[in-house]
Amino acid sequence: YRTFEVEIKRVSSLDELDVVYDKLVELHIKRWAGIKSDHSFSSGEYIQFHKKLCKELLKKNRLMLLFMKLNSKIEAVEYCFTMNDSVYDFQGGFNPEYLKFSVGNILINHAIGESIADGYKKFDLLKGDHAYKKRISNEIHFGEDFIITNDLYVYLVKIGRAHV
Repeated sequence: YRTFEVEIKRVSSLDELDVVYDKLVELHIKRWAGIKSDHSFSSGEYIQFHKKLCKELLKKNRLMLLFMKLNSKIEAVEYCFTMNDSVYDFQGGFNPEYLKFSVGNILINHAIGESIADGYKKFDLLKGDHAYKKRISNEIHFGEDFIITNDLYVYLVKIGRAHV
């Protein structure tokens, strides 16, 4: 086993947000390197959109961006946002070197604890069939993807009913 100095914090300023968000992207990419090429942060547009979104959510006190430092270095980040009585766990990233120490699960559990302490009634793990979600959730909800377009042909191509 190993011993770490552990610190878990929540982003509270725009300066801190830039550093932690960039680390989230780095850790998420590192986590999925060689496993999955179409991970969430695989496009620059996606990365920039969510960085802007995080800044707006922070200004409105609706961002829960948590990070875990091990021996003074950020090794895990969890990106959640709030709406009404719910916290939505949107994305996480952690250093795969610490997989066996369950740093991602520890940080999600911490986020759940903060949500309860802040008075939220629901912590939504959102979509995705991941084993950790089955371990910590008590309900399963099913969702649908919707395509909104004013072009019937584009719609039919996207759902596989027309050929290009």
